[in-house]
Amino acid sequence: MERITDDVFSSDEYDSVAPISCGIFHVTPGDELLTYTYKYEESKYIISGTIILEEKNTGEKIVGEAGDVIQIKAGSTITFSSPTPEGGKAFYVGQRKLRDF
Repeated sequence: MERITDDVFSSDEYDSVAPISCGIFHVTPGDELLTYTYKYEESKYIISGTIILEEKNTGEKIVGEAGDVIQIKAGSTITFSSPTPEGGKAFYVGQRKLRDF
């Protein structure tokens, strides 16, 4: 699975107490799944395609499609995948410093 993720903006230059960062997240189908444990709050807005988020601790599965907004809580361990050939693309905002993934 090819993943393209990068921050495009962060407020940490002028807000070191509670900075936010945002960027683009892209998932395409393939063999390797991305599993990530969040140490911060994040929201994703699905721009195109479909992204499946499975919370490993609870087993909850969310299917995000274009136009959906998904909230991810700090402490969540999420596995990302996409069932469609075009994958999925999302805009994200997280409460963290620039590129502090």
